[in-house]
Amino acid sequence: MPATNRHPVDELADIREQKKALAAREDELKTVIFDMASDDRHAVGGDQYVASIKAIETKRLDRKAVEKVMGCAIERCLKSSTTLRIDIEPRAAEAA
Repeated sequence: MPATNRHPVDELADIREQKKALAAREDELKTVIFDMASDDRHAVGGDQYVASIKAIETKRLDRKAVEKVMGCAIERCLKSSTTLRIDIEPRAAEAA
């Protein structure tokens, strides 16, 4: 990992901004690729890579539906966990 002269908090904020920009560009590219793929062609080839488009079904628990069926009994089945999160805010301009 390259060392920088940036404070770790500042560097983390920079990286998060870069990730947002990359995620936005990824979304744009995915839209273009989906548009390029027709119903009968589910692969799009570039010069170095081929993108295959696949539908994947996932199942998730519908908490509201479970609560309707079980009522408040669902609370007995919930598992609690704690996660640490770092929030970063711009430093307020210091008064001169």
